[in-house]
Amino acid sequence: MLSLVSQAWRSWKTAKGVALLAAIALAVGIGSTTAVYTVVNAVLLKPLPYQEGDRFVTLYGASYSEPGQRASSTYPDLVTYQQRTHSFDVFGWFKLSNFNLTSPGAPQHIDAIEVTPALVRNLGVNPIIGRWFREQDGAGVAVISNSLWKRLGADPRILDQALTLDGRKYAITGVMPTWFRLPVGGPGVAQVRSEL
Repeated sequence: MLSLVSQAWRSWKTAKGVALLAAIALAVGIGSTTAVYTVVNAVLLKPLPYQEGDRFVTLYGASYSEPGQRASSTYPDLVTYQQRTHSFDVFGWFKLSNFNLTSPGAPQHIDAIEVTPALVRNLGVNPIIGRWFREQDGAGVAVISNSLWKRLGADPRILDQALTLDGRKYAITGVMPTWFRLPVGGPGVAQVRSEL
């Protein structure tokens, strides 16, 4: 074995181009492997930054005729899953939305995520002001992002003030920390920044 290494070293000393090409190939291989591992670790292996974040899963719908295609689940699907399975601790549902905010402040277009109370309650992250909404609050409540709160004047007394979204009034129940993002992901969905 030692004679083979010695022979390889002598041949590389005389063929410096081959040695340089081998070193470049090795560096590219190590670099690309590191890049792939970094992405896989961030997307698949690293738990979400929430209480028991390694226990979160996303369910998608599919059909037998198109097995490669995924579809989002509807709220009635969620209710059916909840009734028929006991493998999950909690079921939550979210929907990406956009709204026109007309009051308070200047009109603006905002990105939002509509969620069920069960989903947000089980993240283990509480608003810095106020609280998460509850089932008994009904549909007319909203928890806003820290950035939207600052754009609206950063008033610590903002709780229970009216927020007009697409002509409908919502009561503000809480303001989230600056770093908070919902664990929204999946095929074709990047990191989602939302205001509500």
